[in-house]
Amino acid sequence: MTIAQQERTAAAPHGFDVEVTSGLERFSVQHGELTLTSVFQPIFSLSHMRAVGYEGLLRAHDMLDRPVSPLDVFGEAARVGDVLQLDRLAQTLHLENFKVLGAEREWLFLNVHPGALTDPYLSAALLATLKRLDLPPRRIVLEVLEQRAEDLERLADAVRQFRERGFLIALDDFGAGHSNVERIWQLNPDIVKLDRIMLSHAAHRADMATILPGLVALLHEAGKLVLIEGVETEHEAQMALACNADFVQGFFFGRPNPGAADATHAASCIGELTERYRDQTEAGDAAMRLASRRICAPSNARPSGLRPASRWKKCAGIFSRSITPRAAFCSTRKGGKRAATSCCAPTARRMKRASCRSPTRKARTGCVVRTFAMRSMHLSACMSRVRICRSTRRCRA
Repeated sequence: MTIAQQERTAAAPHGFDVEVTSGLERFSVQHGELTLTSVFQPIFSLSHMRAVGYEGLLRAHDMLDRPVSPLDVFGEAARVGDVLQLDRLAQTLHLENFKVLGAEREWLFLNVHPGALTDPYLSAALLATLKRLDLPPRRIVLEVLEQRAEDLERLADAVRQFRERGFLIALDDFGAGHSNVERIWQLNPDIVKLDRIMLSHAAHRADMATILPGLVALLHEAGKLVLIEGVETEHEAQMALACNADFVQGFFFGRPNPGAADATHAASCIGELTERYRDQTEAGDAAMRLASRRICAPSNARPSGLRPASRWKKCAGIFSRSITPRAAFCSTRKGGKRAATSCCAPTARRMKRASCRSPTRKARTGCVVRTFAMRSMHLSACMSRVRICRSTRRCRA
């Protein structure tokens, strides 16, 4: 052990040891048969493109150096009634390792049990640890966990006192457990951390994808900063960017580590994400503008690829089918002049066959005129039925 390590061990609380992991020094402490230590997950600002804080997370190993879930550690402590003491031990451990981390301006996010805030002894112990480590309260963000509080008014009063001392208050896991809108109004936190389950639902459900931006906007209107945690994929990262969230946290941006985050890698990751999101947004806006122009185009605009005659025949066919089935336009010659007549396509074919069978021009002309007269009478009858039906509907209405 070097002289510097001896000095740190002497200055650390009783029972804390200094160990080296991945070339980094950090403190550890024994809790029963478990060895507890700290890791820090970076929290990034999308607008500043850098880490603005670190959340202290507990890591535990048994005597065989096998990892033990923090949920199991706190669950066992809650079973034996030792959860507040373990919470205080974890806070002290995170503060000691955060001091060794060398962060000069970033925040430290500490998960705090609601009972630890209302207990005078534990509150005094936290203030004494900060004073010994020379850490100002303005660099500490107290994350109020989603556990049920026995007296919410007392918790709100304790939160107000901590805020008056310079601490920042964050509401953890909003949308899960007892962390709901009522707690926002009563505790008045500075930062609201949205539970990862909300982002997961928004990534797979269209209704939640529309609700999430509105929720973030509502929290902004209330004067709160919004942190979206649990960002694990690029799609979720782009959703957080689209929601206009202030801070993000998750494996996509940085995993929990004993050391500080790589500032260069973080700036590059956020910059590339922002550029891809901007390109996709511009492409989507261009597609929407094109679709709106097509919808709002006048009905008499010429369809592309069709000549005027072809377009007119197509439109005439559609119109005729809606009133007189199989109607078309044809013409006959009478007296050297071209006269337009309205008849159906089969009738036109019958006219042609009749004209071929007629031996003389006069007979051909008479056949055409008689056929035209019969079709005109049929057409007039159909139009009369249409007018009668329309007038009947008006009367019924």
